[in-house]
Amino acid sequence: MKLADLRAVIALGESQTLELKKSTAEKERACRSLCALANGQGGQVVFGVTPSGKVVGQKVTDRTLEELAQEFQGFEPPLSLQLQRIPLSEGDDSGLEVLLIQVGRAIYAPVSFRGIPYERVLNTTRVMPRANYQRILIESMHTTDRWEMHHRDYTSSAGSVAVAL
Repeated sequence: MKLADLRAVIALGESQTLELKKSTAEKERACRSLCALANGQGGQVVFGVTPSGKVVGQKVTDRTLEELAQEFQGFEPPLSLQLQRIPLSEGDDSGLEVLLIQVGRAIYAPVSFRGIPYERVLNTTRVMPRANYQRILIESMHTTDRWEMHHRDYTSSAGSVAVAL
């Protein structure tokens, strides 16, 4: 994604699928949001942008990326995240960048971060209530791998009766 495209997304403001963080100093809260996004419809967390939508950028070093990767270890089950570094400007020597992290809807939900499941409600992240957690867990168990979904041909010993489940 280019900076101009990102600015267009940011202009819409925080939402069910977008969380803005001023810097990676807020990485723990950002991971809670990534968890919530994965438990919902997926979305993006952007570092280097204030909650009001002002693009401020930040210095991104190897240490920054290592700290983020370490924080990502708190997801269970692990998430597939895409990270993109977007420079604020090509000719600028300040080295400021925006980090865009994208997550899709979790295949194996519910996802927790450090043992706690989160969900997105409008533009906020909250601890997922037990009823929602149980509902998602039951829904995830009702996949095509259920024994009832497998086609079996049961024929009686007389060979005349077939029952398909």
